[in-house]
Amino acid sequence: MHWAAHRNHKDIVQLLLRKGADKWRVTHKGEAPYALAKNKDLQVLLGGSPTEVTQDLPITPNYLKYPTLLDRGDLGMKNNFSNLDGKFS
Repeated sequence: MHWAAHRNHKDIVQLLLRKGADKWRVTHKGEAPYALAKNKDLQVLLGGSPTEVTQDLPITPNYLKYPTLLDRGDLGMKNNFSNLDGKFS
């Protein structure tokens, strides 16, 4: 139920509810399915009240936050390794 709610799979949530799934069961973190849903209709279907939900995470992936040193050009090294004898030009 939580997986389907978090991914906005309304058809799956409805099927689970028809089959008797407990919409009030919480995760080990205390999250109910309605709290994980990003769709307002799905939140209401699961017994919650519609809330403003942000679609984006407030994080920056590490590969964007910390690009490789060679790409930054701050080591005085060329960004190519055509010279593979262990010496960098």
